Amino acid sequence: MKFGPTAAKLFGFGVLAILAVVMLSQAGGNTTNAYQQNQLRQQTSQADQDIQNLQLEAQRAQSIQQIQSSPVKAQMQPVQSVGYVEQGAVAGVSTTRP
Repeated sequence: MKFGPTAAKLFGFGVLAILAVVMLSQAGGNTTNAYQQNQLRQQTSQADQDIQNLQLEAQRAQSIQQIQSSPVKAQMQPVQSVGYVEQGAVAGVSTTRP
């Protein structure tokens, strides 16, 4: 079987077409993988933020419980009245704006 110039050209174009399809499918796969990795990173950072928020909430709840069960709380008294400092000199310190 002999190959002429036309057959060689067709064979070459066929090989190039197959290589082009393979390269395009790999590029599409890489893009899909990058998109999935980006989504996973976003989910991971959202989970980390949720964990930090929950830890902060737990610490706040524990501190409130500690204050309520503290013996110091029994000695605390409610505020009867509030006095505000007027502008001027208080204990040798000026409260006026410069």
